[in-house]
Amino acid sequence: MQVIKQEKFNKKLSEPFEYEFEVQEEGLYIIEIGARARSEKQIGLNETDDDDLKIEIDSQNFPKLNNAQRYLDSGASFSGGKLHNLKKTIYFLIYFSKGNHILRFIPDRNPILEDLSIKFTSNRISDINLE
Repeated sequence: MQVIKQEKFNKKLSEPFEYEFEVQEEGLYIIEIGARARSEKQIGLNETDDDDLKIEIDSQNFPKLNNAQRYLDSGASFSGGKLHNLKKTIYFLIYFSKGNHILRFIPDRNPILEDLSIKFTSNRISDINLE
């Protein structure tokens, strides 16, 4: 695998954050995102809302499988109610065309975006082995 981008952010997000990048060839890429989100009790004694972080890739959303309207509790998001400030890493295997692409991080409250890595795997789906 060829590393295209690798970033260490450790950035508290309070508003949407866009990360733009370019790929030189079309093919399959692995995007690895690490982040933390706090539960409402970790934020404060009288709080009723936790941290959450939603990810969009080129305006594509990733909702819960059983509820297409829910994004913040999907497996492709970071939920403070589940994480309790522990780090979670999400992997996306995605096909990109050559050119510019955008990752959009949409926070609810103040989750922490820790790191990001984008790797080129192959330009043929048949080369991927997910054993």
